[in-house]
Amino acid sequence: MKRVFHFFSRQPIAGLFAEYVMTIAWLIKLRMFSEFKNPEDSFSWCKKNQAVPTKKISISCRNFLMPGFSGVNVWVENLCRALVDTYVITLYCQGPNLKRIKRTDVGNLKIVQLPVFTSTKLKRLPIYSAWNEALKRIITKEKITGIFIAPFSGVETFSLNDINNLKVYTLLVTDERSHRNASLKRNELKEIERFDSRTKCIVIREAKILGNSRFYFFADSKAILQDLQDLFSVSIESQTTVLPINQKEDICNLEEKTHTILFIGRCEGRKGLKTLLQAWELIWFYIPDWELVVATSHGDDVETMHYLERISASNMNCKMLINISDDEKHVQLAKSSIVVIPSLYESFGIVALESMQHGCATLASNVGGLPEVVGDSGFLFEVGSVTDLSNKLFGLASNPKSLIYYGEKSRARVKSNFSDENIREIFAKF
Repeated sequence: MKRVFHFFSRQPIAGLFAEYVMTIAWLIKLRMFSEFKNPEDSFSWCKKNQAVPTKKISISCRNFLMPGFSGVNVWVENLCRALVDTYVITLYCQGPNLKRIKRTDVGNLKIVQLPVFTSTKLKRLPIYSAWNEALKRIITKEKITGIFIAPFSGVETFSLNDINNLKVYTLLVTDERSHRNASLKRNELKEIERFDSRTKCIVIREAKILGNSRFYFFADSKAILQDLQDLFSVSIESQTTVLPINQKEDICNLEEKTHTILFIGRCEGRKGLKTLLQAWELIWFYIPDWELVVATSHGDDVETMHYLERISASNMNCKMLINISDDEKHVQLAKSSIVVIPSLYESFGIVALESMQHGCATLASNVGGLPEVVGDSGFLFEVGSVTDLSNKLFGLASNPKSLIYYGEKSRARVKSNFSDENIREIFAKF
């Protein structure tokens, strides 16, 4: 289906038709094969007997309850956790029902599940535009005012600041276009290999938002600002405050760590898994008491997935875990001594923060926001360099005292720089 879509999307006349076809396919999958997360389960940490603050904030995150993992979803959940004692938060997301609105109250959190298609007119819109219209309708109908926070998709924030004098704050996140083509100008985007009508629509709206002085931005790393400024040829630093993701500190016994090296992430080219597998082939024989665990899910890098299957089936101390749950992810992090993040690009690096939270020694590529997250509590290697990664991975695995030292240092950095209390104070001041 994706190949057919990409073929048609390159044709001038068929581009929009391909978008509608993909929307219909997505809706069928949504209604028949998807299991949405329960809002109360997602916010089980929220106390239901809280005193209700007088301040209010609205947040939009369309795919928050949808199956699958999203870095923006994690950012939004952590944002809610950091601010729920200070603000009454209303989170607008998409629910499984395409006709009726569903509301759930969890303490100071109000989760509103919006239907994407609310009328015959909206049924003729592609999914992104339909969501934007549904969001604008409820903002107008319920006279929502004040502060509104939304992910940066170029759709969820489009035209929202024209309604009820909303003060719109947008989370800046980069994606495949800006990282792979950071030097491209807007008129050159049509040359991108995977360009389609949906991408064009989003790019145009992103450019308009970035050029609008009435919008304010959050960014979770400084690296992201340069990516977006290069892509759209605009200066946005004056409107942007870097607000990192918060992380709740886990209790972790460093003495119970096993000789496990862990990778977590989808099998996509941008995650750099191939670099790690090549490095492991070079050093596994010299550290026979260590095991490489790859927790992944199928992505667009079929070649690397076959590579992983071959290595895990051989006698190389490599274990493959497919589609693990969030709970199992934390189990693996708790017992691992080293976490490797070989990404080719990463706007922030949530896995790095989770690794540090669990007292793992973190070894990450020197791209995007990873150096800002890891700091001096872990190790960086040259992005895509098998030699640099294998040397540093072998050196770290061969030094037990270093593992304990960096594990303790990582936990201290999370507590001092990324705790709920720290982030709440930064947001409140901002």
